[in-house]
Amino acid sequence: MLVAQHTLLADALQIALSVHSLHLTWIDPTPVDAAPALAAAVTRSRPGTVLVDTDVRSPSGPAELIRLAARSGIPVVALTPYDDRREAGRWLAQGAAAVVSKQLSLSELTDVVRRLQRGSRVLDPHERTRLVRQWQHEETDDDRRRQGLVRLSPREEVVLSALMHGHTVADVAATEHVSVETVRSQVKSILAKLGVGSQVAAVGVAYRARWSPRGGGPRGVRLAD
Repeated sequence: MLVAQHTLLADALQIALSVHSLHLTWIDPTPVDAAPALAAAVTRSRPGTVLVDTDVRSPSGPAELIRLAARSGIPVVALTPYDDRREAGRWLAQGAAAVVSKQLSLSELTDVVRRLQRGSRVLDPHERTRLVRQWQHEETDDDRRRQGLVRLSPREEVVLSALMHGHTVADVAATEHVSVETVRSQVKSILAKLGVGSQVAAVGVAYRARWSPRGGGPRGVRLAD
């Protein structure tokens, strides 16, 4: 069973799995909330495996969908847009039996599904525990840093927003009509409040928190869409 929005992904997986006599039921979460549909389908058909695309846009969200299927005792495969150990820990913590990047070939994904169908383990328990703990540790750090975002001054918000969009300290200084030293001082304050050691790390915290400045970006600098 697959929960995903993209017809192309569903069609490709259906073809790849049919070669091994595996039937795929597709739940499209776009028209309605996927959670009730998934719960009903799981109860009705008891699929051998549930694949959840973590890019799904559903009121329930991918984490709830993974937890729902996992609570039913069904192995869940989280399909992620890229291979990232932090993301792997996130979905494993929700109950996924495996995390597979959509960058892998269909044959590799099919192999994971077949192994789960046979009751085989696809991830070493120690590795699973390590990935989950790593994600939990980093999530705790990010929670603390998100609190730092709330404490930014309006001027610091403008600077961080500019950095997020690829602008330099000199760019901000020119458009805000202040000295480079002033902007550098604001950057140092941002790093201290977020508890990070570089501009890149500060930008990463802001992106992971889906942060945006309350007062908009710097004057005269065209921020990318």
